[in-house]
Amino acid sequence: AGAAAAGGAVSALYVSPVELVMIQQQRFGGSIQKTLGRLHRDFGLYGFARGYLATGLRDSVYVIGMLSATPFLEKEVKQLGFGSATGSVVGSLTAGVVAGTLSCPFDCIKACMKGDIEQKKYGSFTETGRSLYRAGGFG
Repeated sequence: AGAAAAGGAVSALYVSPVELVMIQQQRFGGSIQKTLGRLHRDFGLYGFARGYLATGLRDSVYVIGMLSATPFLEKEVKQLGFGSATGSVVGSLTAGVVAGTLSCPFDCIKACMKGDIEQKKYGSFTETGRSLYRAGGFG
């Protein structure tokens, strides 16, 4: 599970700034080049790290679910007497649903933070989580 978590955190090093650019493009339009330039000009290189913790946690939880829980669940289903294909399908689907559900709050925090890079409504990871929870949860 530790290696899976590390894999999720490492993948977020690439995914997090890419998602920041994507979300900023959705909000304000513009080409990738113009969006990159605006973000760098207005927020510096550190701005590209906005929401990294939430992205890293989301990806870590999901990768743990898929790489750790899936084989475990496959084995359990096979021990109940089902075939290998059934074990793979049930294990993968169950792990995917659970991992997706557990990672969803982190994804919500990430999207809010990246959409509000100016921090007008959402501040830190913890502040964003509290604000979303008070507003009705993460659904």
